[in-house]
Amino acid sequence: MVKVVGKKYGAFEDAATGREVEYAKLFVLCEPPEDDNVYEGQVPDMYKISKELLENVPIGANVVLDVNSSGKINRVIIVDDD
Repeated sequence: MVKVVGKKYGAFEDAATGREVEYAKLFVLCEPPEDDNVYEGQVPDMYKISKELLENVPIGANVVLDVNSSGKINRVIIVDDD
């Protein structure tokens, strides 16, 4: 489980085609691996994500990321920590 701390939406022009390409990024805080003694505290991380998935993820939410073997986020599961 990770905590959502930020989101970013953007677009750029593909140099080869001249077409606009939209992108989205999800910023989270996660706990370091227990067997890793290099980190102290929480570790920030960033994931590329589809704009459609990111729109439904609130900042401050605790989530579980369903990530495939290629590193693509398939879905975001919002966890109710009450």
